Amino acid sequence: MKTANVQFPKDVLQCIKIGVNTQSKILDTLRCGSSTLAILLRKLVEEGVLESVRVGMHNEYMMRPESAYNDPFKLAKPTKSDKTFTLPPRRKHSMDDKRPIA
Repeated sequence: MKTANVQFPKDVLQCIKIGVNTQSKILDTLRCGSSTLAILLRKLVEEGVLESVRVGMHNEYMMRPESAYNDPFKLAKPTKSDKTFTLPPRRKHSMDDKRPIA
């Protein structure tokens, strides 16, 4: 069974940090398989480590800005400012009907 190279994701992220941000440039730099790289890039985008932007006929990858906001259940929605988040409106509960309105 083939073992995965643990250093490969770190090398890809390092390439993106220094400006080698398209799939073909990363392939030329790291000399790896295109399907392996495509799978890893797709996985990193889904995990939220990278952002992918379509430019012409290819995708450019960039590091996603880190947020200090802790949202383990993914309930927050980003606002226009990248520093704040808003929570979705609270759903109506059955107890709301039984509570006396003061």
